[in-house]
Amino acid sequence: MPDFLRDQLSAPDFAAKRPESFGESIQIASGLPLIAPDGDGGFLTRYNEASVRGQSPAASFFLHLFSALIGAERPTDILLRPGDLILFKNQKVLHARDQFSPRYDGADRWMLRIFGISDISRIIPASTSQPFLGKS
Repeated sequence: MPDFLRDQLSAPDFAAKRPESFGESIQIASGLPLIAPDGDGGFLTRYNEASVRGQSPAASFFLHLFSALIGAERPTDILLRPGDLILFKNQKVLHARDQFSPRYDGADRWMLRIFGISDISRIIPASTSQPFLGKS
């Protein structure tokens, strides 16, 4: 990625909404960078074509440029078979899945979303009786 694009995407000029798959009311956060250094020489991103937008004409332009840049890349296909598991850090991997039409016949395969954190002090317990469940 060119330095000028990295600089523009690192500016706090983007807004992101919570994906609809969370099922709760959609919350929008603004004044966010699209990418940020990860501390290991790479980057973290909150990019999601459906839920991120630029908050200025310039940010919208650079978001469109970033979308075109990653759209030109050849994705790596990973076929998951029954019993397979794949774990990745959501902010480090741009990912998608093929569209499918569920049949709801008991034979559909679903992807399951889980969250993990490296610092347990970041958890806000949902209740004292269930300290292992967090809340937002």
